[in-house]
Amino acid sequence: MPKQEWGVKRVCPVTGKRFYDLNKDPIVSPYTGEVVELETGKSRMIAADNEDAATL
Repeated sequence: MPKQEWGVKRVCPVTGKRFYDLNKDPIVSPYTGEVVELETGKSRMIAADNEDAATL
């Protein structure tokens, strides 16, 4: 189990590598040095198929 002071595991959007944010704000990728922006919305959406759409 990771230590609490390591923070939350994040993914660098440029390299795709994982890192811990160390509870810092803003979150900076150790690989690129850039600030990592977090998406607050849903990342996935389920689309209804034709059969479901016909029942609406």
